[in-house]
Parts: sequence; C-alpha cells; structure tokens
Amino acid sequence: MDPIKNALANFEAQNLATLGTSDLEKQLAQLQAAAGKVSSPPAAAKASGGDEEDVTFHNFFKYYKRNCQIAQIEMNKKIKSAYENDYIVDTKMMSSIHLWDEIGWQGCRAMIDALIQAKYPHLLSIRLWRAGVQDEGVRKVCEWLTKNNSTTILDLLQCEITPVGCELIGRCIEHNPQSN
Repeated sequence: MDPIKNALANFEAQNLATLGTSDLEKQLAQLQAAAGKVSSPPAAAKASGGDEEDVTFHNFFKYYKRNCQIAQIEMNKKIKSAYENDYIVDTKMMSSIHLWDEIGWQGCRAMIDALIQAKYPHLLSIRLWRAGVQDEGVRKVCEWLTKNNSTTILDLLQCEITPVGCELIGRCIEHNPQSN
C-alpha cells in the first residue's frame, strides 16, 4: 500500500472514534494538503443562490499551480497559504490579493490567468506593492478587470509601470466605469 494512503488509513482509524466528523474532515484535509495529495475540493461553501458547492477557489488554485509550473516560476507563498489554511480548513473564499512580494509579470500573468480560467467571482481588491509586474502584468490585470465586476480596488505601488501601463489602466477604467 502507498505509504501516504497507509498513514491516512491509520489516522482515520485512530481518530474516528474520538473526533467529530467535521474535525476529522479538517484534520484529514490538512494531512492531505501537507502530503500534496489534494485533488478534489473540500466541502466548500454553498454557492450564492443555490445548493451547489462553490469550488471556484479550488479551481483558481488548481489553475494557478498549473500556470506557475508552465511558466517555471514558484507559486506565491501567500496565495498558497490562503488556499491551504483558509479554504481547505475553513472553506473561506479569497476576497483580496494583497502582495508585497516580487512576483514579476510572469507571476502576475499566472495569477490573473487562473482567476479568468476559474471565473472567480469573489475577488474584491488587488493590491500589489513592489511586485515588479511591469506593463505586461498591468495588461493582464486590465484583462481581468474587463471580465469581472467584483474587483473594485486596484492598487499597484512601485511595480515598475511605465506610461504605457498607466495608459492601459486609464483605458480600462474608461471602458469599465464600475471599476472606478
């Protein structure tokens, strides 16, 4: 038997009697996440207006991980932590991306493409400080803003943006008044 599956089976057998079902599910999800074996979303929050589970954060993370692998860049630790600690454990949706790490335009592209691919509806604000996203990253952010109505706060501080990037933001805001 696979050592990870064996550890999971032992964990379940030892703790089933002493823990409540939800506690066991949370600890099991943490163990699976630590082992890198999370392949399906945990019991997620109910989608607004229905009985379906909202797995958009899970899908965002799956796409983000794949996009980072394709670009051969590391995933941002804050995004990874938000998924593993907030979503897996408490099923909290990510409502903001506030990064002050260097992600470069490639990291920005991986993140924004994942938001678009997952059709992520919960993101209210994007704040990137000293992230080095440059004009190419701004182009992707503007693409996100044109496809999304929920993000209303954009803060790009010291991100190596030229007048070309500023013009892109201006045009985006001009064509999307709800993003102001």
